[in-house]
Amino acid sequence: VLIVFTLVDSASRTVISEPEISTRGFVYVKESSELLDELKKLALRSIERSLNKGITDFEAIKLRLREELASVIGQRTKRKPVIIPVIVEAEI
Repeated sequence: VLIVFTLVDSASRTVISEPEISTRGFVYVKESSELLDELKKLALRSIERSLNKGITDFEAIKLRLREELASVIGQRTKRKPVIIPVIVEAEI
C-alpha cells in the first residue's frame, strides 16, 4: 500500500503542503528513499498540473495521480501496490 497525502487551498487552487508518502508492505523505506523522493516530486507535479489545467474535481485529480504513480512504480519496481491518494481541501 502506498498512501499520498497533501493539502490544497480550495480558494487559490494551490498545493499548500508538499505531498507526504507512507508505505506499508511495498518497499523498505531506508533502502528506497530515492524512489520515494522521486514519487513525491511526481505527485506534486501531477497535482499542480491538474490544478493548473482547471480540473476542480478532486476525484479526477486523484485518478490522474494514481495512474501516473502506478506507471512509474511499475517500471521501477515491477510491483503494483494499492495507491491511495488523500487530498485535503483547506481554506487559508
